[in-house]
Amino acid sequence: MAADLISFIAEYGIQDFTTRPFTVVDAVICAQLAYCDFAQATGASTFGELTTATTREAMVAGTWLRPITNAY
Repeated sequence: MAADLISFIAEYGIQDFTTRPFTVVDAVICAQLAYCDFAQATGASTFGELTTATTREAMVAGTWLRPITNAY
């Protein structure tokens, strides 16, 4: 699931909500962000910079959303 959300952000993240309406997928992404440890994202200033594998893994390491261990 995490890889799919990151792919969605990578593909549509540049568009604003006046161009592309807010969807349920956007709501899921916002909900997942609440679980992320942004202290681990040092140096990242955009969502695009949060999509690197190392940063993403560090941000979710202490949460239930662990892309490596939960991958199928």
